[in-house]
Amino acid sequence: MSDSDRPPLVRIEPLGRSFEAPDSLTILEAAGFADLRLPRSCRNGTCRTCICKMTAGQVRYTIE
Repeated sequence: MSDSDRPPLVRIEPLGRSFEAPDSLTILEAAGFADLRLPRSCRNGTCRTCICKMTAGQVRYTIE
């Protein structure tokens, strides 16, 4: 698999942990598959427990 075919890489600071986040998963789901438990309550971002600062890249929201 070439680098252009790989899913985007997400890095969580200050933990220093990174994981791949394929388009088919939310970032929270991808983190879970990488054995990284991030704060959450609602699983879809509505409650904002998981809110964080993005320093690079972009996110596509699928829920209004």
